[in-house]
Amino acid sequence: MLPADLRVEPLPVAHLPVIRAIVDELQIRDVLDDVLPLDVRGRVSDGDCVTAMILNILEGRVALYSMEQWLARTDTRVLLGADCPAEAFNDARLAACLDHLHEAGTDDILTRVVTRYLRREDAPSEYTVHGDTTSIQLSGAYEGAGFPRPARGYSKDHRPDLLQLVFGMTLHGATGIPLTSAMFSGNTTDPIANRVHLDQLADLLPEEDDITVVGDCKLVDAQTLGQLLLHRFHFVSLLPATFNRREELVNSVRAMGPMPEIGHTKGRTKAEPDRVYRGKSFDHPYVVGLDSPGDNRTREVQLRYLVVESTQLAEQEEAALDRRLERERTKFAEALGEAARRTYACVADAELARERLTRKLEYHTAHVDVVSETVTLPRGKRGRPPAGEPAPTAEVFRLVEAKPLEPITEAIETLRFHARHFVLVTDHLDREKWPDARILAEYRHQHVIEGHTGFRWLKTVAQVAPVFLHTPERIAALGLVFVLALMVRNYLQFTLRRRLVETGETVPDRLGKPYQKPTTETALIPFATVTVNRIFLGDQLAKLQVTGLDKHAYTVLRMLRIDESVFCHRRPGPASLR
Repeated sequence: MLPADLRVEPLPVAHLPVIRAIVDELQIRDVLDDVLPLDVRGRVSDGDCVTAMILNILEGRVALYSMEQWLARTDTRVLLGADCPAEAFNDARLAACLDHLHEAGTDDILTRVVTRYLRREDAPSEYTVHGDTTSIQLSGAYEGAGFPRPARGYSKDHRPDLLQLVFGMTLHGATGIPLTSAMFSGNTTDPIANRVHLDQLADLLPEEDDITVVGDCKLVDAQTLGQLLLHRFHFVSLLPATFNRREELVNSVRAMGPMPEIGHTKGRTKAEPDRVYRGKSFDHPYVVGLDSPGDNRTREVQLRYLVVESTQLAEQEEAALDRRLERERTKFAEALGEAARRTYACVADAELARERLTRKLEYHTAHVDVVSETVTLPRGKRGRPPAGEPAPTAEVFRLVEAKPLEPITEAIETLRFHARHFVLVTDHLDREKWPDARILAEYRHQHVIEGHTGFRWLKTVAQVAPVFLHTPERIAALGLVFVLALMVRNYLQFTLRRRLVETGETVPDRLGKPYQKPTTETALIPFATVTVNRIFLGDQLAKLQVTGLDKHAYTVLRMLRIDESVFCHRRPGPASLR
């Protein structure tokens, strides 16, 4: 018979203890406690607050003012410690934490965390760094704000009507671990942001490491490349379409015939064709800056340009080409209709109008004739004219389309050829160590920052934008918290995938099929029903019981080398804090 005073208090924790274990493994909490020790006046430390925010972000995220209510529904004793009650995490305390993060320096905190990661025994000494920027929409008034300053600039979210901040980040190419991040004023250009990150990377990364920076076409300008090479980094980037050399290189391979295959990706379905990449590289000089303030001197370096033909681009651009030709036909028809309604006093004026009408055509030939006609003019005086007096007339000239537009086959084929090619540029000249296939593979891996391990996760899953905070300083601090959450998320995904491949084990995908490359979100599904049951005898806690762990959850724990005891107790913080 059960004791009369037996009471069971179930508290769902789902995957949050797993996330907390990764926070501990990456030593994020240790760094925060070193930089921001517990104030004797506070019930919880800034490290507690940041940990709680990371847990919340990776659980689905609620607004900061709802954090207290969210924590009340889970087991804070297991997640944060016995002396971290939910009511201590109110919005005022979290706002103060963001202020403290900004005062301590968000760059410095991230640098300390990354430095500990790079000192791990398994950290590589040769790797790529992927960088990019995005815009963060702001809602509210920010007059008189400090730095970073909200402003209108080029909006990558296509909302030029809103104030914004520019957020830049670099990721470790293999694991997706954020290395640097920075918040800039809303009108900061990509080249300026890139140069800031290069200086941050130079201060952070060991000099002996072999580092290749991978970026988009904004990386390719004389000053940025000069700075990059001065730091003894390598780079792989996309050559901007506006560069004359791009057109020259693509034209040069047109007469060569098929280029060798340097990449091949299977279609994701049976109906989807394979993606095939062919390419050839050429060496040419390029003039870069010396990266000295106020010094406009330059130097010439030898760079390697890889011309790549993509079957995927060919498919995408074929539809785009049809739209482009249709736009030109529509625009010409509108302009011709307006011009045809006008008359010209002489042939020269009509021919000049015809030249203006047709000179902007790139892919069609127009057939527009100048024709004359006699028009009746109004009489010069009022009243009925005398009988038999002829009406005044004049000869005028009009534009008339003789026949429809004709496509210019050569121009269209040139456009089609250029549309399925792109050009990469790098300073890696050793073709044995860095063959064309490796150059292409490193650039294609840029999705690590653009996709679900980077900005796409931050701006959709984590919902980092739009932001509703009172000061840009707090926004910058919250940006650091999101970056730390992304670090935890990506490290978990990379580690799990690697060990699944090493051991040959699998976890189910969203359709229940065995899979070795799950996302973090998919891998954590088996923990959805995990609950910590607190069993009380009277007012005394007698036992903690965990339910909801199935065989797939145990597989994930085993691959991550996390003991199931993380669901039952929380290790205490440093003695100086508690």
